[in-house]
Amino acid sequence: MLSGKKYPQNIRALRLLTEELLRGTIVHMNSHDSLMKVLDNKSQESRTTKLWVENLIKPVMLVMMFVRAEREADWPLHLFCVKEMLPYFFAAGHFNYAR
Repeated sequence: MLSGKKYPQNIRALRLLTEELLRGTIVHMNSHDSLMKVLDNKSQESRTTKLWVENLIKPVMLVMMFVRAEREADWPLHLFCVKEMLPYFFAAGHFNYAR
């Protein structure tokens, strides 16, 4: 989905899907850390929830943070996002990006 001509539209679709999945949870959150703690607790309840959290919600949140860091020129947030992206680069076989 992310390797094509409609990259911005696909990112928007993933962002909207994630927002809809987290609609009831995100209202009560104050920070990113508290949201991640709630998602980790929910992912321990069932394997399906863990699959959705680990393979959709967390990567989309990471992409959203990376886009924010790039748009706002926030260097510490950029470094944090790149550090968090390294396992995904290895998993996708992009070893040159992981260097």
